[in-house]
Amino acid sequence: MLNIYKTNKIELISEVLAKEILINPPFITDNLKISIQNYFLSKWIKDQITLKNDINALCEFQTLAEYTEELVRNLYKDQKVKSWNFESIKWSIVESFEELGQFKESWPLINWINKFIKNKKILDSEIYALILRITKVFSDYILYRPEMIEKWHNTDLQNSNLFSGLNNDQYWQPILFKLIERKLNKPTCIFMREIINDINNLKNSLKIKIPKNIYIVASNNLSKLQISFYSKLSELTNVNIYLLSPGHDLWDRINIEDGSISLDSYNKKNYLLNESIESIFCKFIANYEKLIEETTFNEEIKVNIQLPFIDPTINLKKNHKPPLLHQIQKSLIHNNNQILNIENNDESIFFKSSKNILIELENIKNEIKSICTSNKDINYCDILVATNQINSLKPYLKFVFNSDERIPYFLSIKNYKENSPIYNLLKIFIEIANKKITINEIRELLSDDTLQSIYNFNNAEREEILSYLIDSGFHWGISRKERLGEYKNSLDWCIKRFTLGQIYSGDFYIKKTDINSYAPNNPSIDINKWILILNEIVRIIKSLRSTNSFENWISIFRNIFHNDVIQNKKFNDEINNLFKILGDISRIINSEAILDLNVLNEILSNYINNQTSNLDRRKNEVLISTIENSRLLPHKIIFLMGMNQEIYPKSIDKDKINILNNEYRFGDPSLIDKEKYFFLELLLSCREKFIISWSNYDFENNSLEISSPIRKLINLLKNQIDRNHQDNFITDMEINRSQNKMISNKSLDPNEGLIKSLKFKNEYSQNKKYNLQELIKWFKSPQLYWLRQRNIFPKKKFIHNPSDEKISNYEKYKLLNNLLSNIDLEETDYKNKLNKLKIKEMIISNGIISPKNNIYINELEVHKSIQSLICNFKDLNNIQRKYQKSESNKLEYFKCDNKIIELIHSNINFQKRSETWIKLLFISTLDQDINKAQIIYRKNNLYNVEILNAPFKSDAIRLIDQYLNIYHNSLEYCLPLPPESSYKYIFSFMKNKNHEKAFVDEWIGNKNFNLGERDKPEMQLCYGYEKDPNFFLNDEYFQELSLKLYKPLIKSFL
Repeated sequence: MLNIYKTNKIELISEVLAKEILINPPFITDNLKISIQNYFLSKWIKDQITLKNDINALCEFQTLAEYTEELVRNLYKDQKVKSWNFESIKWSIVESFEELGQFKESWPLINWINKFIKNKKILDSEIYALILRITKVFSDYILYRPEMIEKWHNTDLQNSNLFSGLNNDQYWQPILFKLIERKLNKPTCIFMREIINDINNLKNSLKIKIPKNIYIVASNNLSKLQISFYSKLSELTNVNIYLLSPGHDLWDRINIEDGSISLDSYNKKNYLLNESIESIFCKFIANYEKLIEETTFNEEIKVNIQLPFIDPTINLKKNHKPPLLHQIQKSLIHNNNQILNIENNDESIFFKSSKNILIELENIKNEIKSICTSNKDINYCDILVATNQINSLKPYLKFVFNSDERIPYFLSIKNYKENSPIYNLLKIFIEIANKKITINEIRELLSDDTLQSIYNFNNAEREEILSYLIDSGFHWGISRKERLGEYKNSLDWCIKRFTLGQIYSGDFYIKKTDINSYAPNNPSIDINKWILILNEIVRIIKSLRSTNSFENWISIFRNIFHNDVIQNKKFNDEINNLFKILGDISRIINSEAILDLNVLNEILSNYINNQTSNLDRRKNEVLISTIENSRLLPHKIIFLMGMNQEIYPKSIDKDKINILNNEYRFGDPSLIDKEKYFFLELLLSCREKFIISWSNYDFENNSLEISSPIRKLINLLKNQIDRNHQDNFITDMEINRSQNKMISNKSLDPNEGLIKSLKFKNEYSQNKKYNLQELIKWFKSPQLYWLRQRNIFPKKKFIHNPSDEKISNYEKYKLLNNLLSNIDLEETDYKNKLNKLKIKEMIISNGIISPKNNIYINELEVHKSIQSLICNFKDLNNIQRKYQKSESNKLEYFKCDNKIIELIHSNINFQKRSETWIKLLFISTLDQDINKAQIIYRKNNLYNVEILNAPFKSDAIRLIDQYLNIYHNSLEYCLPLPPESSYKYIFSFMKNKNHEKAFVDEWIGNKNFNLGERDKPEMQLCYGYEKDPNFFLNDEYFQELSLKLYKPLIKSFL
């Protein structure tokens, strides 16, 4: 018997299923298998069966494809049925691709085939993308055109009938099918059609092999083939199909509106007064239910249909009116077209726009806090946040949900990179090996926590070695090969310079290879250790720049992680687990295809990155999930976010190679209709409150449109609700009916960042301990410091793009730093040494400019700079290197008479002046002889001097204390002022100039000449794009904090 249970409550499905299993338990030796397409629903169903039957539900849940394939294999054990799943088809296509080129009908693919052969059958990204497309359409044919597949199976390659019904640019497809079939044998769909067409003759042989009961739960996308197959099997066993459906007669309702079914003019006019929810969201489920009805009718299948639809309004307390959400759910059962009533306090279904996705997420968090605070019956585990933007949300979730009052949450999709530091490191290596290696790529790699743990270094050491790499002449590329034969300025070349610097004391030059030694002046890091690290990085990147079979790639990975250099017991379990997963993937692939690095990266991402989280680990946490994964899980509160036209419903262009496009057949898949129905399934799964939200702008201030189906729903509800309450379920927006689009009631500011309102605790801190370097970092860039304390790292706009034609200001800085690094200012003859520097040789040997270019002018410029430096040193005759220690802080500096000397080979700016100022304060608290700092800096190729006057010791102690108070208070709430703009404000204030204009000019900048402070990545992340200057100027703490921080500094040099 074919039993169909159709209801609008997933809880009822679980009850019926649990009762059925209790009444008709499987044999003790049988393993009860249930087909559920949705992994999360299977976990929920299993828990419900266990609770209802008071026993552990020892069920195995499979997708319908897995269940069907295993069932067919058991029914035809003697024929060795092979799997025709996506993976087996894909890799069989790869193995058949070259052979396909031997047929003249393959002309539409001949360019790809020739490229594949010419490239020694290496699978690159372009070929792999084509293979995926072909695999997808062949998978569609097996489900939706099984009769065509059977015809191809029964027709010889030489028979022209193989191509009947096809366009000539599609002839290659049946040929490719025949080639695949040689490897995989007969497809599953042919066995299924054999059962469908010959069930009577097969009954005796099949009955003993078929399960006692077949359970298919909440699968609303069975193809006609699958419906026919299980309908026929119902003549031999009980086939139980459980459907979640919004109501009765959906197909009839929708097609009345389309005009397909005739009604008398009066009824049709009334029916068509408003577009219905069914016509917007239910086409997918309506077509599916109609397909079941027609298929079972045509095949004369006995069907037992039960329709236990539950009225969601019947259990209300006395005198309580049903909320709008329940009225909508009830109206879907029969489409009674009644006017919807909404009370003033009814927020059971709610639509809300936000300025951007970050504000949208914060609004959801605030709403969750409000709901859980006001209603003690609502727990976090009763709440779902469904979105199709889960990957783009991940960077913000931790910040938004963990700040202030923490909201515990559970992500439905785990990224294996986030849970496996070793895999994350491998992915970084792979991605970097695919790029041109510059200093940015090396910085990214050395920033990885796992690599730092393996080699035992920190961020300070990373920055030091990066500066040494730049100083030693690194431009780009790891080797001569990457630089097309040019060895100089490669990473290999720089490592060789480091090695020579460790072997030979002083400057050592090898004329034959035109390379000289490089030894940093007084490094605080172990250079020998870093030579080992950098050589290992080069080795790994070179090994990844290859093409291999997947098995050989695994061997390369083993060589990366199992060697004498990378040995860290802390990661042994992770490494072993990674290779277990890689072994599983290898068995699935089961192919000797040669993969390039891009394809390997894609395969790893598809198999490993987006694994589904184990719901068993979810505690009292808000579930954050994709719409598809969570749409059937009942929750009291559901937030549906990201309902923008670009996101929902998903739209995929039809593939031109898909034969399904030749002729539409009832039951063919429609992604858009399916996505629309997901919304309705979420609505059916919601028990108390359903909140739909979207963003008006993206992070680049481009306007976004609300999703068209959601806009239609809002219009529909407005027409069905009495006018006095039409605005109760919508906030921050109105409908402009003439343009039929959403417009914010409030003026929309440009995008906001993480900080929407300025907060600050101006309290006295008892904590007087501090790290000098941390204090300097905070003073120079408080917003960046605040973000990093929260593990948020803005992308640096760092550009290291050296020229082979001329020396840039940056290159001059690097060259001067190198030239002067070996000159000790403590030596009495340091000025003579400056005069004797071999500038030309240093330019060439440091790889800053190619020797074939004319460097005479650049040599003169550098010589002129050094002469100006000597002039500024003329009165400095007794320079001494000093060390100061205080508790955990120590500082090395140069002292001459009663002043400290700071030498900077670039122009002075706020950061460099601030760093010197904090150092001067620290030294002044310990050395009463110091009364100033002399900063020697380079501007317009000449060196100049700026003097900072030191405060008295008591004042220095007071200022350090004052700064520490602000520092400790700003760890919780970010310092509510941008440092450079506020510095300019106080500077102009003290000079009696227009200080507000100075702030605005520095903050906004000049588009024609220079960027403003607001364009820095950390400012954009904190405050959004183009934040109005008055946001800071009007803050209550702005004037006070700016004066406390910057007035003493400015006063020291005015």
